[in-house]
Amino acid sequence: MNHAFGLEEPKPKAAAVQQEFHPNGRRNHAYTPPEEAAKKVAVQASDAWQEICQLHLKQWVTPGQRAKLEAEYNSGIATGKSWREIGAALGQIVKGWERGR
Repeated sequence: MNHAFGLEEPKPKAAAVQQEFHPNGRRNHAYTPPEEAAKKVAVQASDAWQEICQLHLKQWVTPGQRAKLEAEYNSGIATGKSWREIGAALGQIVKGWERGR
């Protein structure tokens, strides 16, 4: 075995097959069927800015605040703004409320 730095290539780890039950008979609670794992990957492919917009819309609960956020959100969608622009606009409104303006 050569212990010189960088001369050996790392051995690729074999893809471990996830089993529902361990060899000793205990259940593997971290097991997810391959079909479910494929669905999770497809669901997670959403836009992060869209999620930020949804979080801003849920953040404030008074009717006036909610109406102002929804009006800004709807106008951004109607004018064809990107999710980033809409999220930034909603963030400015929320930041103004946090400062007490």
